[in-house]
Amino acid sequence: MKTLSIVGLCGAMMLSGCGGGTESLASGKIGQKCVVQFRRDALGSAAPVPIGPDTDNINGAEVTISGTLKRVQADAILITTDKADYLIPMPAILCLKFELPTPGK
Repeated sequence: MKTLSIVGLCGAMMLSGCGGGTESLASGKIGQKCVVQFRRDALGSAAPVPIGPDTDNINGAEVTISGTLKRVQADAILITTDKADYLIPMPAILCLKFELPTPGK
């Protein structure tokens, strides 16, 4: 079955909320598996041709991290993998992808 996903518009917009005590959109996703898509210019991988936001690597270089969302703050998120914890600054994030549960499970 085709995997469905939710892709944020932009890491900063999706995670930072609107201020004034407003809960960020990603805070409700804490504990869920996700894929962090990095901004290509933040990785030094900006190119003159378009690159889709679901691309996992460019010329063999990884542009994503998959793990569990552990914490969301205004300036960064914490992602845990089986190898390490990653504190990722908001300006480096293009978007987050969360897979939807498969029906019947």
